[in-house]
Amino acid sequence: MRAVRETVPLLAAARVAGVPVIHTKVLYHPSGLDGGWLVRKVPALRRMVPGEPLAEIDPGAAPLPQEVVIAKQYPSPFFGTPLAAMLTALGVGTPVLAGCSTSGRVRAAAVDGVQHGHRLIVPRECVGDRHEAPHDASLFEIHAKYGDVMDRGEVVAQLRGLGTGPAQECRRRSQPGAPPGFWEACAPSVSLPFSPSRSPPAPRRAASATRAARCPTRRSGSAAPSTA
Repeated sequence: MRAVRETVPLLAAARVAGVPVIHTKVLYHPSGLDGGWLVRKVPALRRMVPGEPLAEIDPGAAPLPQEVVIAKQYPSPFFGTPLAAMLTALGVGTPVLAGCSTSGRVRAAAVDGVQHGHRLIVPRECVGDRHEAPHDASLFEIHAKYGDVMDRGEVVAQLRGLGTGPAQECRRRSQPGAPPGFWEACAPSVSLPFSPSRSPPAPRRAASATRAARCPTRRSGSAAPSTA
């Protein structure tokens, strides 16, 4: 699962910088009633119940004890969850999204995130899908309309730049008691100085290496990273 491996240094950089990390995962009642028509359309989702290993976040990107994990029933981590209120209370303006699948949870998070007034960042290596075509198409659409698709290395470098100095102390003083962290993806508590590209990125085959069948169901995407 390349997307999971690539997310590890992203999470590490966010935690060192004191950036809030919020995880999300799909979880249903055993009856499936809280999944509505979605679980009827995708019966495999009925397995996402308490105690089922497939419903757990991949161990490679496991949350720390102090990090919030939000259970959701639909693709967007904003729909029917407290995520929007949490980001507002934390003063988060720039969520960074990571997780699977790109065409499902990540894209849904980007659409809802921009509608909630956030600037979205998607590190291309930290998201994945079952097939290359929807992965590339979704990154193209996200970058063209909803946020900025960037290389993970650039995002990590920016996060590391937040890890020391007055800016970090200011964030800590303004959020007493707030646990250090990141959104299933990662949501910095201040807007990062990213420079958005002027045009959508061309499809990149290397970004679609995460093809494991379990990838789209292991991480849900996702606040500062959102496992989308």
